[in-house]
Amino acid sequence: MHQALAYYKRHSYLTNPGDYDSIFDCLPEDMGALHEAIGGVLVHRWKMKNHPDILQGRENEIFIRHIRCLLDALLALDNCPLTTIRPIDKRMIINCF
Repeated sequence: MHQALAYYKRHSYLTNPGDYDSIFDCLPEDMGALHEAIGGVLVHRWKMKNHPDILQGRENEIFIRHIRCLLDALLALDNCPLTTIRPIDKRMIINCF
């Protein structure tokens, strides 16, 4: 169990936040609160079907896989803490493929 936990605590190339490592310090440890925080900064592409004006020109966001690049783009939209729920047009558009 300890080895598995140690493995999942390490970052991979894609998940390494680099200079952004401290940005996660404000995130809650409670799973419900963490889910709410993440939902306040990311929005799935299928939820954007009712917002074609926002989606237009931002379709390529779904291809951002490196966490540093995703955080660069997210903070360019709105640089408030990750615990702040952003308006839908200030959230990163994602897809899970």
